[in-house]
Amino acid sequence: MLRIMIKELHKHILLYFLFIRRYIISQMEYRGNFFSFLILEILILISKLLYVVVIYRTGVDIDGLPPDAILMFTGTFFIISAIYGSLFLHNFYTFQGLVSDGELDLYMTKPVSLQFMATMSKVDFAAFIPNMTAGIILVMKGWKAMNIPIEWFNILGYIGFIFIGVIIMYCILLFPQLLAFWTTKTRAINEITSALSNFNVMPMMIYKKWMQRLGTFVVPIFLITNFAPLFVLDRLNHFYIWWCIFVPILSLLLIRIFWNLAIKKYNSASS
Repeated sequence: MLRIMIKELHKHILLYFLFIRRYIISQMEYRGNFFSFLILEILILISKLLYVVVIYRTGVDIDGLPPDAILMFTGTFFIISAIYGSLFLHNFYTFQGLVSDGELDLYMTKPVSLQFMATMSKVDFAAFIPNMTAGIILVMKGWKAMNIPIEWFNILGYIGFIFIGVIIMYCILLFPQLLAFWTTKTRAINEITSALSNFNVMPMMIYKKWMQRLGTFVVPIFLITNFAPLFVLDRLNHFYIWWCIFVPILSLLLIRIFWNLAIKKYNSASS
C-alpha cells in the first residue's frame, strides 16, 4: 500500500514539473504577455507596499508587536500570496468553465487524480516573482530588527508553517469553486472568499477576540499567514502549534470528501 502511494506521488510530482516546463516554453514564445502581467503585478504590489510604509511609519505597536515585527506578518502575507497566485489562482479562476462547459471530461480520461488535474495543472510565475521578492525582503528586515536567532529550528519551523498555510489556503479557496457543480455562477462567492485572505495583511491581534477565534477555529484564515511569524517570535503556545498541525490534515480530508460529493453532480458534456 505504501509503495503504491509513493509511486503515485512520484508520478504526480513528475507531471507537475512537466506543467512547469510547458508554462516556461509558452512564456518564452509569448514574452510580451508575460512581461505585461509582470508589470501589472509590480504596480499592484507597489500600491500595497505604500500602505505598509504608512503603517510602519506610524510606529504603532499591535498587542506588543513593534512595527518591525509587523513587517514579518506582511512579508509572510506576500509570500503566501506569491505561492497562491502562481500555483492555484489561474486554476480556480477557470474551474467554473471546466464544469459548465464540460471540459472536465478531458481530465477524466487521464490516469491521474482528477482533483490534481483540475486544480493544479496551470501555473503562472508573473505574480510569483515580485510578491515573493518583496515578501522575503520584508521578513528578513523584520527578522533582523527583532534579533531573532538565525537557527535551523526557526528557519525550518517558519517554512513548515508556510507550507501549512498554503495547504489551508488551498482548501478554503477551493471550497467555493466546488459549488460550480450545483450552480453555474460562483463569481460572487469567490470574490467574498478571496477577500477573506486580505484579513491577513496585518496581525490578527488587530481584530476583536471573537473575530480571532472565528478565524482560528471556525474558518481558519488566520492560520494561513499569522502562525509562521508568531512561531519565530515565540508567541505560539503548544496548543496552537498542535492545532495548526491538525487543521491542514482535517482540511484536506474535508475538501476531499466534498470533492467526491461534488463530482457526483457533474453532468458530462456527452450526456
